[in-house]
Amino acid sequence: MSTQLTILEKNKNLLAQTLQTSAQMLQTLDTEKREEFKSNFLELASNDYLVGNIQPKELLQFCMGVTKLGLNINPAYKEVYVIPFKTKVRNSQVMLPQAIIPLQGMQEMAYKAGFYLRLYEVYSFGNEIVSEKGMGRKYQRQLNTSNPQWVDQHFVGFDVELIDIKGEIPEQYKFVEVQYIKDVTKTLKDQKFKVQTWRHKAVRRAFGDFFIPRGRKMDVLEKLDHINNEVLNNDTPEINPKSLEQLGITTIEKDGLLIAQGNTYGKTDYLKQMGFVFHGGNWVREAIAAPTRDAKTSANPQNQTTTLQDVKKELFKLLKEFKLPIERQKEFVVDYLGLQSTDMQGMKEVINKKEELKNSIEGFLSEPVLEKVS
Repeated sequence: MSTQLTILEKNKNLLAQTLQTSAQMLQTLDTEKREEFKSNFLELASNDYLVGNIQPKELLQFCMGVTKLGLNINPAYKEVYVIPFKTKVRNSQVMLPQAIIPLQGMQEMAYKAGFYLRLYEVYSFGNEIVSEKGMGRKYQRQLNTSNPQWVDQHFVGFDVELIDIKGEIPEQYKFVEVQYIKDVTKTLKDQKFKVQTWRHKAVRRAFGDFFIPRGRKMDVLEKLDHINNEVLNNDTPEINPKSLEQLGITTIEKDGLLIAQGNTYGKTDYLKQMGFVFHGGNWVREAIAAPTRDAKTSANPQNQTTTLQDVKKELFKLLKEFKLPIERQKEFVVDYLGLQSTDMQGMKEVINKKEELKNSIEGFLSEPVLEKVS
């Protein structure tokens, strides 16, 4: 029987191997952040539930996106927690990575922007409503937050306060009622920790009402939401290797066609919605070519990097120039370089290092094309 130590070692070895085989993907991180990220990524090995439910390479790509926002994925720092989230993709259950910023992470972000962020629990004791701020010992002795039934009877919400360290704006306060928090909480892993689980929900709600001066915005919250939503919503009719892999299906490209492999029983509706048809004993669909840059845009250098779409087109133009086959371009960008579709900065870095990109493509094409084991 495996001990906790051997499980930890097994997970660390698995993550270390993923780092080793994803060297090109790591190149999209700033040099000074690269070694720190590797160390932080290995610390995720302590979460066996996470490592056991998310494909290592998918986890690596997701964590890199979170790291590029300036958040530390090391659980010890409590800036952001990466968790597996169970959801449905075309009526099939899959586990996808998601990131949440706990209270301590919120407070760290607020402090960097020049604010003190504080949160206090509020309870009802008979006819009296009492905030944790300034709560006397009489009521402190009555707290029993590890009892779910007691929490349901007494917990009424959170007081959230935001104090400007610079003194430019007055102190701000927001009360977030418990009913709102319950409505927006999808699952609770442990009923004994309701209040602790709800904290980041309350802070996010309060931030919606707080006034924060221009130039001191904490847009990391919105950017993290975008990364989370991109993973959850990445189930469109276009090919999504992540979701297919978790369904036990892989694809190979042959003669301009994508061929689904693996156990497709009970998953035909999903394949149909992705454009696959049953032909010659296999589920197949036409390989979709990646977009190329049009002549009009190329003729105007001033417009080349003004938008995310322009940067994408510029990148795929270079891939074409460096003789990377169209049918393998998406695989190279997503799986080999580890770039997400919204990572404009990462794409720009790749574009600006043309010689490195050319060498990467040569290395990618020299590798044997192996079938993934489901």
